[in-house]
Amino acid sequence: MDTYRQAIPVYHFVRDILEPGLRMKSLRRGPRVSTQRTDSCNAKNLAEFFGNMHISHAAKVRGRQLITANEINAYREARLREGVSELTIQRALAVGSSVCSIMHSTAGMDVPNPFRGRTRVEAYRPRERRGEIRERWQESETERFLAVAEPIIRDITIFALNTGCRISEILNLTMTSRYMGASYERVYQSPKGWRLCFSPKDQGSKHDSVCALNATAVEVLERQERAEVNERDGSGKPILHTYCFSLDGNKISRDQFAYRFNRERARAGLAHLQFRHTRNTCAQRMLDKGASLEDVRVQLRLASVEYVRQMFFVPQIGSTASVMDKIG
Repeated sequence: MDTYRQAIPVYHFVRDILEPGLRMKSLRRGPRVSTQRTDSCNAKNLAEFFGNMHISHAAKVRGRQLITANEINAYREARLREGVSELTIQRALAVGSSVCSIMHSTAGMDVPNPFRGRTRVEAYRPRERRGEIRERWQESETERFLAVAEPIIRDITIFALNTGCRISEILNLTMTSRYMGASYERVYQSPKGWRLCFSPKDQGSKHDSVCALNATAVEVLERQERAEVNERDGSGKPILHTYCFSLDGNKISRDQFAYRFNRERARAGLAHLQFRHTRNTCAQRMLDKGASLEDVRVQLRLASVEYVRQMFFVPQIGSTASVMDKIG
């Protein structure tokens, strides 16, 4: 029995599991910089707490501390005392679980996974309905940010606040495009006003959709200089695409935009602002102006009205009170 215990491998968590596991994980997922940056940040937090600990199938190893359920619970409690959110803790533990699985399956190491089954902090709690949406930009915050932002970031933000488009859709926006072998106009004027057309290729869905463009959004498009970029279709023929938002004639990447947006919000003293909340802000403004839930669903191109009602936007109490005064 003693000989068997001595033969059980013992691995240093950071040196043998975490660091090589992150490298293998990055190779498997490809060069996604944002994902690698998030995993590195979570791995740093794990290394600070589990830096001197080991992983092994053995119940005890003389002179070494093994990572068990007690150590993982201690990590969770320590992070909660620091004011870290439950979701952040869950993501960090998920990184620990993934590297253990990768080293076991890819590197062939006989290593257990003490993080498996313990990544979730608590059971799912349904989102509470509230009178005023929190994940949106306040009017004062919007004015402060737009006052200091550079022109390209300011125009992208204004366009997002007035259309509800995602950042990927804005950065990939062209005036013309091609789908199923035919060219079509992305931005066109209909009898009901200006419209922005999305094909299944543009938004990753299985249907076409359209959202409205108000005068502010159209003014932003007219103000932006268009950069011509040569791309090729499946037959190798060049396609002339004009990106509506560009830097020095080149398409803006997600990382370029994130860097510039973070820099501008820091200058405005609004480090808590998230660009993805411009979508919520657009919908809430529509509701405050009297739009219906169906109008919001069509503009944001969502699946159902119930999805809008349950997960995203509830009219403000002030708006509801004004309606009650009118019918009283």
